[in-house]
Order: sequence, then structure tokens, then C-alpha cells
Amino acid sequence: MRKSWSLKICGMVVVFMMIGLWSTAGYAAADSTVKPIQQRPLNLPASFPVPDDAQTVTAVQNSTDEEKFVLFTFQTRLSMETLAKTYSEYFREHDMQDAIETISERKMVIQGTNEAARQNWILTAVPAASADGQVELTVVWTDER
Repeated sequence: MRKSWSLKICGMVVVFMMIGLWSTAGYAAADSTVKPIQQRPLNLPASFPVPDDAQTVTAVQNSTDEEKFVLFTFQTRLSMETLAKTYSEYFREHDMQDAIETISERKMVIQGTNEAARQNWILTAVPAASADGQVELTVVWTDER
């Protein structure tokens, strides 16, 4: 029950994020307060690769006795090809060989579950609407330990 609930919530978050990204594509953002990463979300696993040039757009985390949650959006100048390779390898190396991947020149979506660690991941990447040549990645991560 809990896993189903978490996956539904993660799925809804991604749908809302993608709708927001698509609706703003081609328009300048009203508030372009992108800042260099001062500190990655504490709950995000240390093994998760964040590019050196990453700039934070959103970093939200929540933690209870039963679950941790992170929503982390950042921008980078790395190519979609480089990002796809990096994150596909990361998911495989962390026991998510069955992760669902949709990768093209203009977007990337990877969704995976590590049953042993009880972690759910959703990663999306699209060209940033407000920054020429940058890619915006959004990570949704839950840990149900």
C-alpha cells in the first residue's frame, strides 16, 4: 500500500512539473533566481551525481520516521547526451536495472525503484526555459525506511 501511494505521489509530482515546464517553454521565467548550489539537500543520497556547474532552482526535502522525500531541481550546461549516460549508469549501478527510460535530444525521463533499499526515483531533464543552452533536471526521491 505504502509503495503504491509513494509511486502515485511521485508520478503526480512529475506530471505537474512537466506540465509547468511545457507551458513555459519558449517564455522567459518571471523569477529567474537561480543560485549556485550552496549545499545539496541533506536527504539526497551522497552517491547521487550533481554536476560541478549545477545551479539550484528548487530544493525541498521532508523527513518523517517512516519516509524521506526530496524534490531537487537544478540547471547545468552539460549536454543531454552526457547527462543521459551519467544517470543511466547511476541507476544501473544502484540496482535499478529495470528503470524505465525515455531519452531523446530534447528530454530525459528515468523512473526506477530499488526494492532492497526501498527507494523510488524519478529524474526528468528538459532544456531550461529561462537559460540559453542549459538543461534543467528535476529529481524526486523517496526512501521508505
